[in-house]
Amino acid sequence: MSRPSSRPSSASRVVVSPAKDPPIENKTFKIVVLGGGYAGTLFLNDLKKNKESMPPFEVTLVDKREYFENGITAVRFLVHPSFFDENAALLKDIYSEANFGFKITTVVGSVSSVLPTNKVVVAVSQEESAQELVEVPFDFLIIGTGMKYPLYKGELSSLVHRKEEIERLANKLKTAKSIVLVGGGPVGVETAGEILSTYPNKSVTLIHIGSKLLDGSSYFVRLKATATLKSQGATVLLKQKIQSVQTQQPGLPQLIQTSRGKLVEADVTITTTGNGSPNTEFLEENFRHSLTPKGLVKVSKSLLVYKTANMFALGDVPDLPTFGKLYANIPQQTKIVINNLTQLMNYQLKKSDTLPKLAEYGKGMKSPMVISIGPDYGIKVEKGFFKWFTAGLQIGHMKTAWFNQFAASRKKQEEAH
Repeated sequence: MSRPSSRPSSASRVVVSPAKDPPIENKTFKIVVLGGGYAGTLFLNDLKKNKESMPPFEVTLVDKREYFENGITAVRFLVHPSFFDENAALLKDIYSEANFGFKITTVVGSVSSVLPTNKVVVAVSQEESAQELVEVPFDFLIIGTGMKYPLYKGELSSLVHRKEEIERLANKLKTAKSIVLVGGGPVGVETAGEILSTYPNKSVTLIHIGSKLLDGSSYFVRLKATATLKSQGATVLLKQKIQSVQTQQPGLPQLIQTSRGKLVEADVTITTTGNGSPNTEFLEENFRHSLTPKGLVKVSKSLLVYKTANMFALGDVPDLPTFGKLYANIPQQTKIVINNLTQLMNYQLKKSDTLPKLAEYGKGMKSPMVISIGPDYGIKVEKGFFKWFTAGLQIGHMKTAWFNQFAASRKKQEEAH
């Protein structure tokens, strides 16, 4: 790394310059993955499975957080904060050559921009709040930076600070008498179910602008979810939103008025909807033409970013139908991307005049969607049908196979020491 001394600002730019390109047949491709959430993580896990059938490559993972958090279980952190320890880990502990079988480097920092010269500019925090701008070159870029999430789904960069945040929120819920949840999507429904299963005597009100909970799902799924929450003691206010919030004397709950004039007391208010804003600001400088007005990434059916030949988008950020972006469908996306990535690598190595025919991502929800309502109930939706689960369903405890493997390995290492 070289550090230019001519830059006057507190942020210095470091250019990570690749060595002179080796002969094409000996090329090691540089893959840069932006985002260590589910999309990026599942992509890396599939790389591990397919590495033997691919040309040589090395990976750089960039994430603004130093840790991975198993987001499927996040709703349970609110009522069982100790559960976080089992469902989070430092990126550097997970992503290593020993675990994945290929060279993988993690960079903790915020992506500032993507350059047309196939480099990613990352702002890496240094001591005393200074930042160092690092340029990371790539042959292929995977964008899996996700959406901006509700308050309790971690945006903090430090694992220690994230754990402290969860404990604060959990203590607030524990002492609260009245709780208001804003948003009746999957996160809102699952959060209400977790709270009521742990604290059945608390007042839980769910405010949703739609006519039924779980917009976009079938009529019977929405009806069943609404009826279940009501039977557990929740108040469900539909076709309305928060109009105003009045703060009363210290120690008294806030007074919330809805758009239909309903007054609700709230010791704690939790927003369970995203703000609709994808984490794609870093594309605006040089790839604005590849973004929709809402900031989603335009992609082809092969999941290539619009007007690019070496950039893919996964997870929440591509401009796909909502049900095509569910967690359960991300494995389909990664399969398509790795297939196409392999073909493009081989195309470059062979210098063929014929472009490969890339695989295409299909429409609709092909994988099942599972929504838990507390630890004992859940709904599974598959191919337009739904099944109601009761017998001790532990959706909140669900982990991906790779994380189970990592957790078992970490526990064995700790016991050895």
